[in-house]
Amino acid sequence: MEELEDERFALNMMIADEKDKISHIKSTYPYNLKDLMIDEDKMDAYHEKLNDLLTYYQGLCNYYKKKIEELLRSENDE
Repeated sequence: MEELEDERFALNMMIADEKDKISHIKSTYPYNLKDLMIDEDKMDAYHEKLNDLLTYYQGLCNYYKKKIEELLRSENDE
């Protein structure tokens, strides 16, 4: 009888571990985008957010390219 209880305990631990793994998977990419795939308005808002972020990063890249060019020019002038 004790063996059955031990086996039951071990199986419950395995089930809990698998539930944790499933929960982790549901919280990571691409599963966490499932709501976006279902709702077109959410998808559009997400695309807009990503486009705004892309524009911001492109602006930063351009800014730093100019700064680097200025530094290289001033270094060559010396």
